[in-house]
Amino acid sequence: MLKRITFGRPPGPAPAEPLRVVVCEPLEGGEAVTFEWFADDARLPDGDTVATEVVVRGADWLEGRWRDGAPRYKHLAVATRAAGLSREEFARRWRAHAGTAGGTPVPDVAKGQAYVQNHVVSGPGDAVNEVYFDDLADLRARAAWFEGRPFDRDLFSSSRLICVREVLVTK
Repeated sequence: MLKRITFGRPPGPAPAEPLRVVVCEPLEGGEAVTFEWFADDARLPDGDTVATEVVVRGADWLEGRWRDGAPRYKHLAVATRAAGLSREEFARRWRAHAGTAGGTPVPDVAKGQAYVQNHVVSGPGDAVNEVYFDDLADLRARAAWFEGRPFDRDLFSSSRLICVREVLVTK
């Protein structure tokens, strides 16, 4: 499954209809983020951020989320890989890194219902993760846990966290 991720503007035209579209509205101001799912053979425009989706945890919850369609909350992390790492090495190490932050295990209160890694294959950036929540209080608990916590500089050169409300546009 391929995803096109667009920051701060509506997505441009695509060569095929997306299988699903969501818009993520930041809770603290800032730019909206749109995610579109496409079949693996979609040829998306050059310059777009295109990623492969890896559902690390919560696949059953996500299936229910897509059927339900109600807005949900999500914690996004947008990151770039550390200098000297190829995209392939970065992707391998990031998969193994799941469930930790700066070497510290993420506590249950901050894990959410589902965790997805998006490994960028073309376009700017290297990584976007998504952690899903049913309610705002749980999202806020995760954000508070991550507040000021260092990220792994051997893996990431930069990272920014965004709390959003996700709205399903098309199923």
